[in-house]
Amino acid sequence: MAEPLAASPAAAAAPLQVGLIGFGYWGRKLGKALRACPRIDLARMHVRSPGRLDADELKLLEGVKISDRRAELLDDPNLQAVIIATPTASHYDLCRQALLSGKHVLVEKPLALTSIQARELASMAHSRGLTLQTDYTWTFSPGLARARQVVEQGWLGDLRHIQLRFHQLGRFRSDDVGPLVAVHMLSILGMFTDLGSMQWTRHTGHGTDRRATSVLLIGEEPTSGLSVLLDGSLDDPVRERAVLLLGEQGSLSFRPLSTGPTLEGVRYSREPSRDDVVRPSTSMSLSTAEDDNLGLSILAFAAAVAGTAASNTEQSVAITTALERLFDPAGKA
Repeated sequence: MAEPLAASPAAAAAPLQVGLIGFGYWGRKLGKALRACPRIDLARMHVRSPGRLDADELKLLEGVKISDRRAELLDDPNLQAVIIATPTASHYDLCRQALLSGKHVLVEKPLALTSIQARELASMAHSRGLTLQTDYTWTFSPGLARARQVVEQGWLGDLRHIQLRFHQLGRFRSDDVGPLVAVHMLSILGMFTDLGSMQWTRHTGHGTDRRATSVLLIGEEPTSGLSVLLDGSLDDPVRERAVLLLGEQGSLSFRPLSTGPTLEGVRYSREPSRDDVVRPSTSMSLSTAEDDNLGLSILAFAAAVAGTAASNTEQSVAITTALERLFDPAGKA
């Protein structure tokens, strides 16, 4: 994963000229984050129906050239990068067009629907010296970055089990639980283990139109013995995000929606207990700001383009490959 790095004075003085394709639910969030980023200049945007933009949207996009002709954006020689916020099925074609146009690319998750497509895009970017990055915002979470540091420092001992729970009401119905929710959990899991080495069992629940709206993924890494439980749902009226890391010596809980500490950990005492109560020998508790992970993702993309950070292309391909193994290429169970 590409870690956000501080911009150099030279890079900060020359914002990256970018164009945005797509202005739906996530495109609007991206547009707002791009306008707030000092290292980005949102110069162009492609939308299908510019006349439908409301007053607030037009105010947000003041000074941005807006067009319903995608070629005007892709062919603009002044643009260095393209941000893609369109439905999943369109990612491969749009990324390919942008790379062929000589543009760096930041695309909404997942990178593509199949591993063949993902590897082709990665190869294209590499051969052209271009940055290809996927917007996996959770991998830029300060709390998860701290959790990974704690694990790598051995505070929990050997990692034995990981649980992730992502529940919400489905905002979109063009995709199912795979590319909407499971993909986020896979991106987080990839911060702590090799996705390619996991062996999976999958159980899905279906909505009235047969689209998979919930999934339970049980995984095991045969060599290390690490076990994984991923629980995703588009049917739960209570929004939940939770990550639990269990090691030989303790556990670490990350709850970014908590009103209290977002990251809490405990190391277990090895002293005998007469009442069967596990008493912590040491504990940790801290609150992390989780309200600008999208901004951190954009900064990491700008740093990758500037050559001061690596892109997350390799991890993006691994996530798409895992997603393809667990769901069919169209994202259906």
